[in-house]
Amino acid sequence: MKTTIAGIIIAGSITILRPFGMSIEQSVILAALLLTIVLWTTNIINKTYTSIFLLAVFIVFGRTPVKQIFSFPLSENFIMIVFSFIFSQGIAKDRLV
Repeated sequence: MKTTIAGIIIAGSITILRPFGMSIEQSVILAALLLTIVLWTTNIINKTYTSIFLLAVFIVFGRTPVKQIFSFPLSENFIMIVFSFIFSQGIAKDRLV
């Protein structure tokens, strides 16, 4: 719980202070990204809802076209990430680590 509160405070501070001369949009995206990482690691909110929140922030505050945001699952990087995740889960479940 302390980690979540600290993450929310840091995200709010980034949004308000706008470090490194960031625009408000950039600071909101950075804050949302850090908050998403905190929410994923603490698992307070379901990861699906947290991911949808981050995508919504990218769409509303980002300058990237919506088509490009949603085309990531079609990229080669996505396939590599999926197979890396499956491989790591297999190693963890077989207790090889």
